[in-house]
Amino acid sequence: MIHIKRREQLDFGYELFIAAISILSVFNMVLSYIPGVDQDAINVVYIINVVLTLLFIYDFGLRLGTAPSRSFYFFRDYGWADLLATIPALRIFRLFRIYKAYRIIHKSGISYVVTYLSTNRAQSALYILVLMVILIIESGGFMVLQAERASTSANILTASDAIW
Repeated sequence: MIHIKRREQLDFGYELFIAAISILSVFNMVLSYIPGVDQDAINVVYIINVVLTLLFIYDFGLRLGTAPSRSFYFFRDYGWADLLATIPALRIFRLFRIYKAYRIIHKSGISYVVTYLSTNRAQSALYILVLMVILIIESGGFMVLQAERASTSANILTASDAIW
């Protein structure tokens, strides 16, 4: 029987990635409540939030599966908040993820973050790439819809058109 050793802590680059998408998710939540923003542009945000929710579900499963003590993770390390944050209607719980990332970065120091990202470029490249793709698709779709809504001959009218 093969024994797989559980990791006690996830990769630092992964923690930074989860912090970045948590910040993006909270920003999206605030953006969706700003009055005067076109509903189709808000639909772009909703589509991106589906992707972010899937990432948060994966993250919760990964953390629960790799935790040395599942009960400690769930009850004492805000695992319950991670689980609640996977529910789109309870996105406010994603603030706990930002808090957890803040604790890790504060404990390590900002100079460690810069050093880590510069020395572990290959390990962090996938996280940075995924984050940038999400940001480009969301901001591009959002801005295209904002620009096209003023035109009477616009070809791009829906969130799915803008993302495509």
